[in-house]
Amino acid sequence: LVIANFISQLEADDATNANQANCRSALSTLFQLQGFKKEKINCVALQQIMKKPQAGMRKPIKEEQVWNYDQLLKYIKSKSDQKTQLSEIEFLGIVIATIMGYSTLRLIEVHRSTVLKLPKGCWQVKTAMFKGHYTGVTVIFRPLEDLSICPTQWLSSWMNRRKKKDDELPVW
Repeated sequence: LVIANFISQLEADDATNANQANCRSALSTLFQLQGFKKEKINCVALQQIMKKPQAGMRKPIKEEQVWNYDQLLKYIKSKSDQKTQLSEIEFLGIVIATIMGYSTLRLIEVHRSTVLKLPKGCWQVKTAMFKGHYTGVTVIFRPLEDLSICPTQWLSSWMNRRKKKDDELPVW
């Protein structure tokens, strides 16, 4: 509670987010060295107070384009005739790339997603944006005219390629 009061005072004095976090770390270390338990030092009130400074210190995600989208589609189209010869890793990479390409999902969001087959060849991808917090995002993919670059076609092929015993395991 002493740390929480101190951090609140720092916030009132317009201390920077990094300064508040550093002071919390320093005081926590001092109290631990004096023999206090971690549960008593890092109480719920302190965790709530530190949410704002920790969120303020997070760096925005910077994404840089590695492939041009047209190049990616040409590559996927060239591999569509060779689906049976593709290794499992390469096949999975193409499936994930099509999902990422046709949606705004990042790799980690696709990795923690679940998929559900819907009627008329559609697929639903549900994911959480942040680990531990369910801020659900649902993306529904519908079939395209060009099946060689269609995410539903690649996803269906991937699910068919998985063995029956793998049905209980995560999709990715």
